[in-house]
Amino acid sequence: MRAAGTYSYTSHTLRVMKGSKARCGARSVLSVMCMRSEFSKPEVTIAKSELIKLTGLERKAVQKALVFLRSEKSIVPIAHFEGGSGKAVTYRLDAIGQGAEQLEKPPQGRRDRIAEIMASDPKLTYGEAVFLADK
Repeated sequence: MRAAGTYSYTSHTLRVMKGSKARCGARSVLSVMCMRSEFSKPEVTIAKSELIKLTGLERKAVQKALVFLRSEKSIVPIAHFEGGSGKAVTYRLDAIGQGAEQLEKPPQGRRDRIAEIMASDPKLTYGEAVFLADK
């Protein structure tokens, strides 16, 4: 039996998959992200080119899947979201939806606030999100 508040890779990634309403391509992308996530924390650093290679989907399908997963809050970008060709983005994997039991989240840090702001409005630049987070 594990102590309360500790992280379990297997149970968390299962809750992420179960809680998501993703279908087809988005489900494949989320599955790959869960498989490639860190064992010590619910984060994954991955580039779109890796997702394309690992899922067998076209670039446009992977981009749509990422937009869908961000909108349903299954993935939250936390670092390097400004991206670029071949640049990896770090995402936090969140268990959401009816099948997910939410883990108690620690108080948000500046990095988490910036990621949340950027996820809520994809048109914002990184600089604008930093400005809003610091307000």
